[in-house]
Order: sequence, then structure tokens, then C-alpha cells
Amino acid sequence: MRWLRPEYQAKDEAKPVGKQSALEVDEDEVVPVPVADLQPWPKDLPDQAKALSAVLAGLLAPTTVEGIASRFKGNASTKRLGEVERLLETLAALGRVSKVEGAWKSAI
Repeated sequence: MRWLRPEYQAKDEAKPVGKQSALEVDEDEVVPVPVADLQPWPKDLPDQAKALSAVLAGLLAPTTVEGIASRFKGNASTKRLGEVERLLETLAALGRVSKVEGAWKSAI
């Protein structure tokens, strides 16, 4: 059996541009991330800020603290949620993120 490339199999369908263009997301919807794609939560504060900035840069829509914390390995405990929220507020004071109707997004 021979396999054809997708562009030959479905010539009439629109081709997605980039990795996330085929994903349609409502603003209130949290898209589950495969476990293999979850990042570890760093122990050091500067590394936490870098990891949080990277996650925010990859989001398609403003996301809640819970949705952002779910992008990291481990459970989203009250302590972790507090750390993420504190870092988001710090990044907002620096102009790196902004809060829109209770959800956070990258300002860069």
C-alpha cells in the first residue's frame, strides 16, 4: 500500500498555516495539553518567570490562572496557583503580561 502526502489526498481543503492555526478555541475554553508536552515547574524564581512567559507567549487566547498552571507538570495546588498568580502580577507590573476580564495574556 502506498501513502500520499496530505496535500495530494485533500486538494480542496484549506491548508493550516503554522502549528496552531487548525485549532479553534473559545476564549473561555481551556485546551488540555498532552502530558508529554507539560513543562516542569522550576524551583528558582527567575526560571519560573521565564517558563511562565514562554507558556503565555504560546497561548491563543487570554487564559485563567488555573489554565496557565495546568500547563506545568504536577498538580495545580493552592500553593502553585498562588505562585503563578504572584508571578503574573509581577510580570504585569513590568508590562510583560496583561489581565483582561479575569484572564491573562502576553503583552509582547
